[in-house]
Amino acid sequence: MAGMSYPRWITRPLEGMNLREVAPGLYVGEETSPLQGGWGAIVDFYGHASEAVQRAYPKAKRYVRLPFEDGNAFPAGALDAAWDAWQLTELEGGDTLLHCQAGISRSASAAYAFLRRRYGLSRAEALTRVVTPFTASRFPLKPTLRSADDWTRSRDR
Repeated sequence: MAGMSYPRWITRPLEGMNLREVAPGLYVGEETSPLQGGWGAIVDFYGHASEAVQRAYPKAKRYVRLPFEDGNAFPAGALDAAWDAWQLTELEGGDTLLHCQAGISRSASAAYAFLRRRYGLSRAEALTRVVTPFTASRFPLKPTLRSADDWTRSRDR
């Protein structure tokens, strides 16, 4: 990851798709981010996307739907399924989008866990990559982020 600074914002924070690249080929965004196109995998932690957005899902080689209420812990197996989708897509040379409603808690917490597990980033560095400058004091929500930490600790590096 040397040579590139993360996050790399694709849209301005909290304007448009709230879309940013947090590691090579790993993106975090809000509910309309799938419309950006070109995704090898889309992991949907929201589950309530509009019909227009839902039409973008089949364009990705892999689509994983794992909705849950923000502020809750990740459901059992959700981060494992999302991790597997990212790893397979990366092997194929594609990009993975993790998205939720706003791109600031559920998808950010998942990306945080992946950055810690894959790259061994500290909590602070991983958070710096996934938060938005305007919401960092409140999001990701603590129970969701805590469950991401629990998942990371439960996996071997």
